[in-house]
Amino acid sequence: MYSISSIKNYFSLTFKNKKLSCIMTSLTFFALLIIADELNLLSRLYFHYIAIFSLNIQIILLIITFSIIVILLVKHQVIKALSVTSIVLIDYYLFVLCLVLVEYSILLKFIGYQGCKIYIVIVLIILLALVILARIIAFYFTRMQSEEYKSTFYDICDIYRNNFIKADNTNVPILVEERDVHYDLLNRGHIIDSLFNAITYSKPDLSYVIGLEGEWGSGKTTIINIVKDGIKENNSEHYEYVIVDKFSPWLYENQEAFLLGMFDSILEASGINYSFLQSRKSIANISEFLSSNRTSSIIKTLFCSQHGLSNRINDIKAEINRYLENNNKVIVFFIDDLDRSEPENIVFLFKALSLILDFKRTIYVLSYDPEQISKIFECELKIDKRYIEKIINMIVKLDTPNTNNLKGIYSTCLRNILSAYENKPEKMENYDLLINCISSNINNMRNFKRLINSILYTPMVNETHLYKPDLLGLEYIKYCNRELYQKIYEHKIFFVSHDGIDDQEIYSAQLASEEFQEDASTFFADLNNKSENKLYINLLSDMFPNTSKDFSANSQFDRVQPERDTEEVAENVRICSARYFDLYFSYLTNDFIDIRNNVINYIYKINNDAIFPDINISDMNSDKQKLYFEYFHLFIEKISPQKRLSTAITFFKCMYYVDDSSGFFYFSARRRAILIISNLLNKLNLTEIEDFILKVSQAYSKIAIIYQILRNMERDNGTHLTRIQELYKNMCDTIVSKKIDLYLNENYHFHNIIGLLAHYEKSTKIIKDYMLNIISTRNIYRVLGDAISFNIGNNYNYYISKDTYNLLLNGIDIDRFIREHPPKTDSEKFVLSVYQSSNQEGNEVPCTSSTPINLSEEFLFNL
Repeated sequence: MYSISSIKNYFSLTFKNKKLSCIMTSLTFFALLIIADELNLLSRLYFHYIAIFSLNIQIILLIITFSIIVILLVKHQVIKALSVTSIVLIDYYLFVLCLVLVEYSILLKFIGYQGCKIYIVIVLIILLALVILARIIAFYFTRMQSEEYKSTFYDICDIYRNNFIKADNTNVPILVEERDVHYDLLNRGHIIDSLFNAITYSKPDLSYVIGLEGEWGSGKTTIINIVKDGIKENNSEHYEYVIVDKFSPWLYENQEAFLLGMFDSILEASGINYSFLQSRKSIANISEFLSSNRTSSIIKTLFCSQHGLSNRINDIKAEINRYLENNNKVIVFFIDDLDRSEPENIVFLFKALSLILDFKRTIYVLSYDPEQISKIFECELKIDKRYIEKIINMIVKLDTPNTNNLKGIYSTCLRNILSAYENKPEKMENYDLLINCISSNINNMRNFKRLINSILYTPMVNETHLYKPDLLGLEYIKYCNRELYQKIYEHKIFFVSHDGIDDQEIYSAQLASEEFQEDASTFFADLNNKSENKLYINLLSDMFPNTSKDFSANSQFDRVQPERDTEEVAENVRICSARYFDLYFSYLTNDFIDIRNNVINYIYKINNDAIFPDINISDMNSDKQKLYFEYFHLFIEKISPQKRLSTAITFFKCMYYVDDSSGFFYFSARRRAILIISNLLNKLNLTEIEDFILKVSQAYSKIAIIYQILRNMERDNGTHLTRIQELYKNMCDTIVSKKIDLYLNENYHFHNIIGLLAHYEKSTKIIKDYMLNIISTRNIYRVLGDAISFNIGNNYNYYISKDTYNLLLNGIDIDRFIREHPPKTDSEKFVLSVYQSSNQEGNEVPCTSSTPINLSEEFLFNL
């Protein structure tokens, strides 16, 4: 069923202010139809001009006529108008035509006509009714779709009272309407009462001018709206207030149009009927007189005809005065934002108020910024500003709103909007500092509304993993202080406090500690010299720990991280990190963000999937793997207790798929992964640790991994240190006692034997016997490779230390094995070159002063 209200709306919109017109039009066409019918115009036209032709010609003429009609309908878009679902002029004429046919059918019935004509008319009425019904149906569905349209603009009062509902679509913005309002949030009832009483209690015989003074954006329009509402509600039974508030002075470019606009506004609002042409002619002369001081203009005015300018002015004023007196009306003429008008129009208005527009029972309320008016008069027009005092009879000053009240309103509105965007109450405290900064620095409600519409939407709805409070804080600085924003962008070396090693520029600058500290102090001192920058000190000190709350440089600009938790910086993707700093200015992403997200997603799968997910790092290079396990280590607390054992076992199994490339001042990906396993083991209960030991107790190919886990737990005094020590000892004893060859393919990994050597470091005979039992030409280069150590400085330095030689190679005829198995692969040749470099001049053991082999890149062993 179609909504009855929709049908009513359709008819009301179709006949809005046109009911009498529709009836009159239908009667006119009805009369013409009767005349045409009585005179048989169509029959005469046919028999005199068409019937004389043959039937074929008549058909051709009919087709041509029909085509012309269709073309005209298309040309004038009549058919297209029928498809438009809103109310258009075609609806009006459809009803007129339907009325004419109904009237005609009634006439035919009344006169007792029995021919087929009445049936033709009825068919036409039915067809028209169907067209109208189709229009009503289309209108109904359009209204339904229109009702689904939800505005994203909200009234500031509704936002303040949290009386608004954000659309379900997360990308829909929350915008504040900047229209004039009719309520007061700033507790200015005394000012409203003052202006209201000044209007309603004053009974002027002549005109009375009230000035409402206040700064731009201070709420003058709001005060006026509330006062107007009060006047409308409190009209006296003895006299009626006529409110004139449609006059916008800044729309008029010249005095004639300005004055004519004022007159038209008064006449229209009061209902006075005065000749428009006569008023326009009179006003042209009046405006010329008021806008010119030339003698010729004055002479022209003095020598007008006896019905000249003066009489015309008096006639207009007398008619308006009589009308107001006879009808007990008082005109209240509001002129808002007068200071936005052209300077010449402002002076013109003041002249007109004193000379022309001084009607009886008329109150003018002028709203303006006194500083702007004074500037216009004294600077642009060279007129003493005291001239205003001669015109304005009373001034109502709009006090500066209480700072605490404003701050409270701004804070509440911001919190409510951010809560609607964030939809996570626990995160709202992260915005406290930003909310306080914005609320403390906004000077009026209009600027506040504009700021909300300008800066909140993009940071809050953008699908970014950046930290929203930092992002929004940066947007706020960009909006209010573009110069400071640019300095932050161009001088990131002074603002970034974390992960500087990942940015070559920052890392190089911060290495030169003393010079860097001096430059930073100078930079922040320059920022501190500008008072406008101090408004953002607290905000910046939260965004950038390197910035103290007095804009002085942090005293420790080096590679030591500030107090802010590194995990918090990584988890929230804070702007103070060199990894993410640039992203806050571009809203883009990078490998750091992508890898961080991969880790978070993987941990989510660990915690929620029924089957433990495989770790997918095969397509990552060494740098990405290093980042992956670094992020995993930071987020290790997110792993649920029930999944810690499975995670540790999975990492342990895939350990040799993890890259072990080392770097200057950072862990390799494998060392980080081993550290993760150690931390997870410390969190296991006794049953779980026994389960882990059972699963890895025969993993001899990972004895070096077990050793490194043990070292980590010894350093941290781990919970299950004793059990891991027992595991390590038992595995080493088993390898030696059962002579398990760690150089067989199933057991060999580069430097895996280090785990065994560490256990028997003080029992060299055990190692010597073990090595003599397993060494052969097949594994000689693997053994030599395990003896190689390296360090990293400007280059990668490879050598065999004396201690390692004595422990691993002592007593073995290395040269014989080499002669029997000369090097073939690049790795074997490199191992031999390191051995020979360390074994200078044929010494049996490497000299302590041996020269290492230096490479610019790390050598990847494949033995």
